[in-house]
Amino acid sequence: MQKINFNISNLKIILIFFLFYISILIGFYFNEDSLGGAEGDFNYHYKISLAFSKNFFETFNGFGTQDTVMGTRNSPVFWIVLSQASKFISYDILRIINSLVSILICLYFFKCLKIRFNNTENFILALIACLVFLSPTVRSLSIWPYSLIWGLLFFVMSIFHFLKYLNAGSEIEKFIQSLFAVFFVALSAYFYPAFGIFFLFY
Repeated sequence: MQKINFNISNLKIILIFFLFYISILIGFYFNEDSLGGAEGDFNYHYKISLAFSKNFFETFNGFGTQDTVMGTRNSPVFWIVLSQASKFISYDILRIINSLVSILICLYFFKCLKIRFNNTENFILALIACLVFLSPTVRSLSIWPYSLIWGLLFFVMSIFHFLKYLNAGSEIEKFIQSLFAVFFVALSAYFYPAFGIFFLFY
């Protein structure tokens, strides 16, 4: 009976995650832009990404310069990754794949909550985690790819490993979890430099 209850509980959590993710896909269908500027930002930077795929070194050399083509305050890392992906997949498929970032952020947020509030029912924690899907930033940047959303994912993953570090039972496990925490916060900073400040906290 316990096993059946456990499976039903997991099924409810999967269902709630899926239903909230469906709302992102619905937003994708209607080209939702809750932030008001996400679509314009993506289309502007997507042109830079395409330039990377055609002439990497020339584009890299001009990246961030204040002209009408390369002017941007962002790190080039995300747009370089996107430039390679755009060689194999279309504009719309790229956006659909990017929408998965929302469910990954929600999942890792849920895992963080499970560690931090381990006496709370998983279904309640799942509902709290799914509030992420209601964020205009997460919704818009899941539909219109941007470096901030991926930086946020890696940052949440870093927090997850930091919490694992705090709860580690041995020095070896603490060391491993600390490496993961620092690695993911560094990765988040490469995608979106503002996250780099948290390295000082670690």
